Amino acid sequence: MQECQNNPKILEALIQSGYDINTTNCYGTTALMFAAKVNSNPLIVKMLLFHSAIWDNHDDEGRNILHYAAANAKPDIYDYLLEDERRNYDFRTYYFRCYWCYLCNW
Repeated sequence: MQECQNNPKILEALIQSGYDINTTNCYGTTALMFAAKVNSNPLIVKMLLFHSAIWDNHDDEGRNILHYAAANAKPDIYDYLLEDERRNYDFRTYYFRCYWCYLCNW
């Protein structure tokens, strides 16, 4: 998935060819987590969610997409994830604290 970084055309081609966007690597990281970590704009994250990426997965260390977005200073992505109507209130409240925890550790 690294070749899709900030390139929605490549991501769309992979999805259309049947790529399983919920596949994890050896650390339990999904394409959605990777996108929240490295992309500077939320388009790739939006595309993955639109194509049914599982947003509440956790990697082997217990981190989810909000942890990745917060830890890598991606406020646009973090804000989008919190504003997306598919998230419930408990999810937003709990992980809002994660964002500030990461910011305060820098």
